[in-house]
Amino acid sequence: MTHSPLSDMVIVLGALWLALRMLREHRLSVATLWFLPLIMVALILIQWQVWTAGPRPAIALAGFVSGLVAGLPLGALTYVRSESTIGAVVLKGTALTILLWPGIVVLFALARRAVDARGDGVASELLTLAFIAFIVGMTLSMRAWLHRAYRRDTAPAARHLP
Repeated sequence: MTHSPLSDMVIVLGALWLALRMLREHRLSVATLWFLPLIMVALILIQWQVWTAGPRPAIALAGFVSGLVAGLPLGALTYVRSESTIGAVVLKGTALTILLWPGIVVLFALARRAVDARGDGVASELLTLAFIAFIVGMTLSMRAWLHRAYRRDTAPAARHLP
């Protein structure tokens, strides 16, 4: 399975668009915060038989766990402000967060191109599977971190007992 330079360019430009979008503050409702991860999980469940054949479960699990670990610092590096009166979170990426997202996508595109150049379709498919699982794990843990920050900011002040 090979990719054209155009599809690689679209992937990289999409990552750059997301990174530039993160430069501005943007508001998400708490429910919307979980919309993208739920869509990702639903798409994986639809294709479940593809994920469970041969070595794929171990590769997907390794990618997912790696993504969970990578998402926590990305969440910590994102500026979060809560607007509890309307149940929204205001997010703005830091410079490091903005560099990491497209950097991860570019690394995947380069690795995919190198694997495709060898003509190994199975390795290419497994690399894609690991990348998808990584992105899902990273998105889930990053959103969990952001939700935690929102809950921390909106929690009522602790009462001191006499």
